[in-house]
This record gives sequence, C-alpha cells and structure tokens, in this order.
Amino acid sequence: MKSAKLKDDIYFNNITLVTDGDTDELNKYIKKKHKDFYIDDMGKKTTELKNKWPTGRAFCVIENNTGFIYFYIWFKEFKTTVDYYEVVVHECFHLTIECLRTVGLKLSNDSEEAYAYYQGYMFNQTLNKLLNMYPQKK
Repeated sequence: MKSAKLKDDIYFNNITLVTDGDTDELNKYIKKKHKDFYIDDMGKKTTELKNKWPTGRAFCVIENNTGFIYFYIWFKEFKTTVDYYEVVVHECFHLTIECLRTVGLKLSNDSEEAYAYYQGYMFNQTLNKLLNMYPQKK
C-alpha cells in the first residue's frame, strides 16, 4: 500500500490518502496506525471496514483515548482516466462531508458554497498527490 498526507490549509484536518490495497489490507493499515479507535463510517461506528466498496472510500478514525480525528481517503487502485477521475471526485465529496460534519457545518442552502469550495480544494489536493504518486510515462 502507498500512503501520503494531504494538505488542508482550510480546516487543518489530518488527512491521509491510501492506495493500492483491498479492504482487508486497509483494515490492517488502520490497526497498525491506531490502537484504541473506532471508525466513523458515514455516521455509523465500527471497528472494521466491510469489503463492499470496489473502488474507494472516505471515512474517519477516532481515537478513543484522545478523541483525535484522522481522516482517510482510500482508493483500491488509481487509474489516470477521465472515468476514474469521477471516482476521485465522488470520494472527495464523501471526504468533504466527513470533514465539515466534524466542524459542525451541515449541508444546507446556507453552507452549500463552503461544501463546494472545500470539495474542489480537496479534489485538487487529492488528484495532484495521486498524479505525483503515479507519474505518467511519456
């Protein structure tokens, strides 16, 4: 598996991009990084991600002893195709929801612009990091 930190100069979240591994490998990676934790998977608490997402996932890990939140965006693999960029945008939306929910900003007409801006920002950060991790052959 490959991993890299993503920059967040807006909310200063701790975000890790993880690629090249299935859900089982991802669970092992998380358990190696965090000892006493739970995963907030779209509002549901769990200690392990289920193997039902074929391409990617965004979620957060909360450490029980500190309450510290770590955000993750995971892609089973990365392909430099327009069709796969759609997957990146999709997961960046989930990441945006997770990040903004933790700062108390619910999606509404009043917060829509903040969500759109942050999603665009996170897509830029994620795609640039992925393209650096997977340089194109010329």
